[in-house]
Amino acid sequence: DTLTIVDVTNRPNIIELGRVGYGSSAYTHQGWLTDDGKHVIVNDELDERQTAPATRTHVFNVENLENPTYINYHEGTTN
Repeated sequence: DTLTIVDVTNRPNIIELGRVGYGSSAYTHQGWLTDDGKHVIVNDELDERQTAPATRTHVFNVENLENPTYINYHEGTTN
C-alpha cells in the first residue's frame, strides 16, 4: 500500500502527482494533513497482522507533492 497524492481539480481527468510506500504496508487509510501542510499522518489497519508488533502511525513529508517522502512511524502500545 502507498500514500498516493492526486490532483482532482479536473474530476474527469484525475492526475496522480506523487506516490510513496513504506515497509510492512498493508492497508493505508485515514490520513490527516498537519496544520502547517507539511506532513500527512496515516494509519495502516492491517500492518499488525504482517510484521508490525503493535499499532503504528506513519508520518510522511508532503511539502513537495510530486515527491512525498516517508519519515518514520510512531509505535503505540496496543496490538
